[in-house]
Amino acid sequence: MLSLTADAHALEWSELARTTGVNLLVSNRSYNEAWLAELRVAQPNGYMMIVAILRAVSARAGGAITRADVVAGDQEIERYLQETGLKVVPSNGVALEHNGEGIGHAKYSESKSVALLWEKIGNTIYATFDDHAPVAYHRAIRCLRELRLGRAIPPTKARTQRRLIEKINEPWKNNHRGFNPKDKYYK
Repeated sequence: MLSLTADAHALEWSELARTTGVNLLVSNRSYNEAWLAELRVAQPNGYMMIVAILRAVSARAGGAITRADVVAGDQEIERYLQETGLKVVPSNGVALEHNGEGIGHAKYSESKSVALLWEKIGNTIYATFDDHAPVAYHRAIRCLRELRLGRAIPPTKARTQRRLIEKINEPWKNNHRGFNPKDKYYK
């Protein structure tokens, strides 16, 4: 039974990727095929926004998008954005920095910390989902960076490692190593 459900979720995931023209990746085990299928049932407005964002990204060939690109004449999406006051492009068009350079991001829900991140590598647009706690989108940025370098990209654990959280909270303890996780990823 579990196998049939997993196959159905994977089929739905690949169908969404095919219809939008964007390759979907799992960078964080929490935001996988089953999560997206559950979101489609539990929060149809959020799923509608994800599809609209993916279509806008595809229409812009993986480049930066605006609110107008997401709406693109769809009255239902326009109404949803007006009701919720959602900023689809949360940083007002400011691009990610450091390792996240060249990666776009957009939010699909006002109350969720999860964002959709994408990058065009070669002729293919890759998209993934991640949250911004405690280091902003670091799993997705790492996944897209590794893909850009041609390396294997296994999904990372759903939660952030204890050691990384300790380095964020007490950076002076590891000062001699030259690693500051707040600077390494998105600012």
